[in-house]
Amino acid sequence: MGSILVIDDDPAAAKLLELALARDGHRVEVARDVSSGRQAVRAGGHDLLILDVFMPDGSGLDLLRYLRGDLGSAIPVLVVTGHRQEDFLARAEAAGATGYFTKPFSLQKLLAEVARLTG
Repeated sequence: MGSILVIDDDPAAAKLLELALARDGHRVEVARDVSSGRQAVRAGGHDLLILDVFMPDGSGLDLLRYLRGDLGSAIPVLVVTGHRQEDFLARAEAAGATGYFTKPFSLQKLLAEVARLTG
């Protein structure tokens, strides 16, 4: 299984993802803000990133643009957010998101997508 970085400032959501992904056999690292996420992304070694968009110290989309642009990384990124507007989905895709889940989302569907991407 893969190594997954979860970047989410919501402790309950991050813990739920961490436990579910670990149960499926993945190694999971959790970052709680954009700054910590940026450090973890720079360190590398992840097969997939699950990224919340709205965090207290910045935007997950800015971090995604950094990942795609400055680092030139093609790592799959699943964006999770409570934002449901279609134009926001388009901005996430333009920033380089591989997939998009709106909160609350089906954990089973997210895990299925993770399995597909980490094969």
